[in-house]
Amino acid sequence: MLNIFSYIKLIAIKAKKIPTPNSTINKEELFAILGACAFSLINIYFFFNYSPSFTTKNTAPIANIKYKKNEVKRKLSGSLNWTQPKSGELLYKGDEVFTGEESQAVIYLTKEGIRISLSANSLVQIEYTKQKPLIEIKRGEAEIINNKKIDLEIKTEFKTFEILAEDNSNFKVSTLGTLVDIKSTKGSIAVNKIQIPKNTLNTLDNKSDNFILKKLPEIRIPIENQIIYQEQNDIYPVFLKKKNYLNSNLLIEISTDQGFGKIISTQNINSLKPLNQLDQGSYYIRLRNKELISYPTSFSVSTHVRFVGLTPINGQTININ
Repeated sequence: MLNIFSYIKLIAIKAKKIPTPNSTINKEELFAILGACAFSLINIYFFFNYSPSFTTKNTAPIANIKYKKNEVKRKLSGSLNWTQPKSGELLYKGDEVFTGEESQAVIYLTKEGIRISLSANSLVQIEYTKQKPLIEIKRGEAEIINNKKIDLEIKTEFKTFEILAEDNSNFKVSTLGTLVDIKSTKGSIAVNKIQIPKNTLNTLDNKSDNFILKKLPEIRIPIENQIIYQEQNDIYPVFLKKKNYLNSNLLIEISTDQGFGKIISTQNINSLKPLNQLDQGSYYIRLRNKELISYPTSFSVSTHVRFVGLTPINGQTININ
């Protein structure tokens, strides 16, 4: 881009008159200078809003914006300009997507069938390396949702992780300073060849290679499909605890449906009520805190009387009133 002063000097030389602070400029020179200024401003505008469409036209799209809510912005690779994309807009290698406050976006990688769900205040860049996706999470949180076995890389500010995910497995990656949290929400994944069980939170300091494995306590009582009788002595939930379990702000939730859309009870783990005090019916129980949610366990409560210890002798008749 030519400098504006080069235009002015060129015009002045052509007019055989180089302007000085005390010199006067005639009408033709004034229009020429103003025209040069306008031309320079147009150059500046296109420089800072450069959109390399000619490169993307020769490159096949790798993804599209499947869904957007509230403030979502997109920046082409090599551009300085952020634009507001439409749902279904195509994305190319090196493109970035940003979500603002109370906003959300879903990016769909066409070839792999992978969905990338961005939480609020997140920024990601989509690339490819060694014929597999490279998702750079520059800020915030992204959940990766897939329906087939995938091999991809997750890049953060300090480190790149190799992710191997099984069929129908989901995981979340969030960044905070030098820490990276990788949580498996469904199915099984391996991070740098380290297997990550479901419903576990794995915190990794970007400056080290050591995972800190965190998980919720295991529900021991009730067991799956257990029947609890109201006439029993008080029965409380029992949990298996270990030193690496997340016990802070731990809550227990009871719902009448497996999706926990009808939660009837939320209690702190340190102040629980007996299960046999629930009304007759079928229930689901799970643990949760701010970071994790356990897989629900089903159980039921019955008003029927249990018959325990009645062992009739041959020919004996037992009458039950």
